[in-house]
Amino acid sequence: MSQRIVPGLEPAPTKHAKLLQWVREIAALTEPDRVRWCDGSEAEVRELTAKLLRDGELKALNPEFFNARRNAFNYYFRLGNDAPSWIEEVIAGAQPDLLQFHGAETGPFAASFSRPYVKVVPMASVDDAVAYVSLHPAACGFVLDSHALGALGGSGETFDWKRAPRMGKPTILAGGLDPANVAQAIALVRPYAVDVSSGIETASGIKESGKMRRFVEAVRTADANLLK
Repeated sequence: MSQRIVPGLEPAPTKHAKLLQWVREIAALTEPDRVRWCDGSEAEVRELTAKLLRDGELKALNPEFFNARRNAFNYYFRLGNDAPSWIEEVIAGAQPDLLQFHGAETGPFAASFSRPYVKVVPMASVDDAVAYVSLHPAACGFVLDSHALGALGGSGETFDWKRAPRMGKPTILAGGLDPANVAQAIALVRPYAVDVSSGIETASGIKESGKMRRFVEAVRTADANLLK
């Protein structure tokens, strides 16, 4: 039996083999009416936002509130051992503010693109975090995560926070954080920010509002204690 051709799947706007394979596999599993390739442009954002508003999936905020805060956040793209051509394609299409490298990228490689970058430190497989960080002098910050080299994070496991290096640059702490342990982690590492996912979930991918609230409260309390 011939495979159903999903409208919009071809021609693809990218030559990234792994991405193409993944999209085709998902399309075969889910059998959508059509596939929409997103380019991240302002025009596309406006178009999709308008559709979500029409469908009732989004609720419009006060325009003055939104416009006053739209530049308060950075948009970043997460990468791991990707080809230079793919990274350049991402930069051209998505226009991220910065890049976040999760793989075995060298300092010169990560610094060769037209964006500032953050380097993830795989604490599970790095014996000397200070030495690892020193290989990326151009990084604007670091993510300390509990995964091993070659993985992309999301393990839900912590690492020994006493091993966290003092770097003089913004540090984002990730890995196994939850409402019960984030205050202790902040007290030990004193990070610029914390990254949480599974620690505020009831099941994989399902965020729970009570856990989210307790997590934020714990972070605010820990921050206040640092200022005492």
